[in-house]
Amino acid sequence: MIQIYKTEDGLIQQKDELSPGCWIALTNPTATEILEIADTYRIDPG
Repeated sequence: MIQIYKTEDGLIQQKDELSPGCWIALTNPTATEILEIADTYRIDPG
């Protein structure tokens, strides 16, 4: 599961879409979710 958060006006808000400055929480992610985040942010999924 992917959950996305962003601090706005000093408060942490849950968001529906990825955007610059967001935090991404992966809880028991599927392989597809891992690859999606890795590809989007150019990070090593391993």
